[in-house]
Amino acid sequence: MINIPKDLSDIEVGIYKSGYSYCESLVKVKHMAIAKAVENTAERYGALKMISDMDCFKEFLFREVTAYTEPSIGVSDPSLSDKNWWNELKHTPSFKPEYWSRYYDYLLKKPSWSITAVENINSSTDEIMNSLTNPRKGIAGERMGMVFGYD
Repeated sequence: MINIPKDLSDIEVGIYKSGYSYCESLVKVKHMAIAKAVENTAERYGALKMISDMDCFKEFLFREVTAYTEPSIGVSDPSLSDKNWWNELKHTPSFKPEYWSRYYDYLLKKPSWSITAVENINSSTDEIMNSLTNPRKGIAGERMGMVFGYD
C-alpha cells in the first residue's frame, strides 16, 4: 500500500499512482538505479504540468519505490531442539543489538530502502541465527549450513 500525500486533487492522486507504477517498473523490470528512475519519472510526469509540487512528488517516489528483497527460504534440520533461541534472546531486557541497530538505522536512512525491505533482512537474519547452535548453552554443537545471497 502506497502512502500518497494528503490534500492532492483527484487528478494528482492518479498521477502519483501512475508515477509510482512507472518508477517501480523502471527499478524492478529494467533494473534502473532508484535515483535515476525517480529523475526519469519526474521528468516524464513533469511534462504533464499537472503536478503542483515536483519536490513532493520526488520525495514520494523515493519513499515508496524501494530496493527489492526476495523472501528468504530456510531449510533446517527438523530435529533441532532449540529453534527459537535467538528470538527469545532478542526479547530479553538485557539484550543490546548495537551493531544491528546501527545498521538498521543506516538502511532506513537510505532513500532506496523501505521499512519492508529492512524488515525482510531482519527476519532472514533471525531465521539464520535460530538455525545456529545456541552459544549460551555452553554445549559444543555442530550444524552445517550455507547462506547464499546476491546484490
